[in-house]
Amino acid sequence: MNDEESFLGVARHLNVQVIGFTSTAAATAWIDANETLLHRMDFEGKLRFITDDVRLENGPDSLFMNLKAGEYMLRYLRGRLFIAPVLVFCDASIPSTGFVKSYDAAGSTVDDSVVERYVSSLARQRSDDVDWRAFDVFL
Repeated sequence: MNDEESFLGVARHLNVQVIGFTSTAAATAWIDANETLLHRMDFEGKLRFITDDVRLENGPDSLFMNLKAGEYMLRYLRGRLFIAPVLVFCDASIPSTGFVKSYDAAGSTVDDSVVERYVSSLARQRSDDVDWRAFDVFL
């Protein structure tokens, strides 16, 4: 089981609705199309985002490695005035996620248990969990 399957399983077990995308373009297009609804839910206990830091994307002519996917998603969400938490989940690219320190309610981790607690807090509609809000978080 990979990391994504792990946290998706936790989310499903806790009845948390997960909407996943395989590209940055698809994610931002969906957010744009649903922005009004999402802003109505834009509270820490109701809405949270998880993004990977590096993502293989479909380009116009071929696949390419988007080395700034996590940073782009966080800037995109804050640029649209979303205040909901954003967790960047990654592996070897963790040193490049220092950008999370510049944003409120943002963090980065390679630790599955951090992601599971982040999702569990959403399921319980908690907003007082702050242990994931930092660069390179481990529990």
